[in-house]
Amino acid sequence: MDQPYSRVADALLDRQFWAPDDPQKHPYDDTGWSFPHLFNLKVVRVPDPAILQSKMTPLDDPASLAGHISGAGPVLAVANTAQVSLLPLVYKLKGASIQIPNVQIPNVQVSDKPFDADGRHYPAGSLLIAATADPQIAPILHDLSLDAAHLAAAPTVATHPVAAPRIAFMHTWLATQTEGWWRYAFDAAGVPYDYISTQTVQKLEDLRAKYDVIVFAPVGRSSTLDILNGIPLWNNPMPWQKSALTPNLGVIDSTPDIRPGLGYEGLAHLKQFVEKGGLLITCEDSAQFAIETGLAPGVTIAPHEDARVVGTVLNTVFVARDHPVAFGYGPGVPVISAGGMAFNVSNTLGHPAGRILMDPYAERPTGRGNVDDWDAPQGPQDRRGRAARQAAALGAEEVE
Repeated sequence: MDQPYSRVADALLDRQFWAPDDPQKHPYDDTGWSFPHLFNLKVVRVPDPAILQSKMTPLDDPASLAGHISGAGPVLAVANTAQVSLLPLVYKLKGASIQIPNVQIPNVQVSDKPFDADGRHYPAGSLLIAATADPQIAPILHDLSLDAAHLAAAPTVATHPVAAPRIAFMHTWLATQTEGWWRYAFDAAGVPYDYISTQTVQKLEDLRAKYDVIVFAPVGRSSTLDILNGIPLWNNPMPWQKSALTPNLGVIDSTPDIRPGLGYEGLAHLKQFVEKGGLLITCEDSAQFAIETGLAPGVTIAPHEDARVVGTVLNTVFVARDHPVAFGYGPGVPVISAGGMAFNVSNTLGHPAGRILMDPYAERPTGRGNVDDWDAPQGPQDRRGRAARQAAALGAEEVE
């Protein structure tokens, strides 16, 4: 760090803090540059300059470090360390199987619990693949920067087949810039999806028959009514289609008129999709849409109050470490918050009739206000004091 541009390394590799007394009050735009948090890396500051005397070798070909396969045995294991490239691996290996003598396990398997094998620890969520797939898997592992190891024997840990979910990427015609970054991430990772609009969802009655997951990325400061209603239907239709005048439009999706929105019929189709076990993923204004339309019962948006969050990277803690979403991670994972949105989740209460009631007032002794209001029981003395203050302000006759 004893060099003129050491602050660049400091900003990228260490944690940043925003001065609370800064007159600007809050940072502008996305300001999370800390690589350890953004890439879930472990970076250690070494204050002893003796580290510079360690033997070092220039790395001419970083790609040579990826895609190593070691060991020997009937099963190929890929450890789950929460690397993003695990999901595209599943799609590339779709249809493969683990072949063990006298046992045929369909599909690629994922471990439900952590296990140790051949002197190495494998976290929950690690993949088990047929060793016979070596010739075809080696270049795939290299491209995805993943290592694998042959196991001398199949682990006894519980497993289940890995599914390659059918993904739909739903967009509105209001704006596509923000969700375009989400599509870019999927494209860069190699995860396939169908790109559909809210107008398509309005027409498809059974979304669950076609998709397992629908991703509804942020629209960009749009309200629930904007998503439902679309653009006002005045003047002429507004097409987004390929034509002689617009040869570059309508390449990945098109419509004769971008004005209609999701509509209440489309909302009903989304609700049916969720009720049938489909996974709907939302974020920011699309999450607010899901909450306000009843697609996420029991969830409310926490009040912002005076919080100012713009592109801030935050640490989180997993409440359920054994949930599949947490597989491969440590106790927590860094996340980025673009606007400071946070959520409250209510209690669930069983009902004698067998229904599940989402009761946001279960922990509110007085039953006053909503879940975001301060709740404090008021005794008789408090009420009498309030009445006396009112009488003094208004006059006895007006109170009567």
